Amino acid sequence: MVFQCPVEDCRYESCRKCGKEPHIPLRCDEVVQQKRQDEGRLKVEEAMAQAKIRKCPKCSTPFVKSEGCNKMVCRCGTKMCYICRKELQGDPYAHFCKVPHCDHKRCQSCVLFTNAEEDDERAIREAGLTAVKNYNVELKEKEQSGPDVQIDVDGILRQGVHAKAKASTTRRGHHGPHY
Repeated sequence: MVFQCPVEDCRYESCRKCGKEPHIPLRCDEVVQQKRQDEGRLKVEEAMAQAKIRKCPKCSTPFVKSEGCNKMVCRCGTKMCYICRKELQGDPYAHFCKVPHCDHKRCQSCVLFTNAEEDDERAIREAGLTAVKNYNVELKEKEQSGPDVQIDVDGILRQGVHAKAKASTTRRGHHGPHY
């Protein structure tokens, strides 16, 4: 039900129950849940877009890898792993597994050569799932009630959020690290 102010110059409309903007056909509690869902999706999409972008641990220069090995060298000289994003000290190749056909579950080492698109898609998906969990924890701490927000991370991936990340990054030859 909508209330309309009887003052002729005003005529402000609001929900009679909650006092907020009219939200027919949604119930008041559905409006709150929809707002949570929209805010959560925005946070997840932002986290997913940022997941593709790597930053140098020393100078914070942003970059992405389009090809080559996973040992990255920033223009400032810092070496890092593209997969785990750790700075590489000493012999940078010591960080990577050298066993042929290793599944890397036991050795827990990064692989020197991988498919950059697959690596980015995996990082983007993981960032999305983490953002959903973090957002639900944040809601619980604020409100201490209500159901968890459900956000389809895989659906967002299918819609191409990773294309947004691709468009907002620097590439080799344009102020980013070389490899």
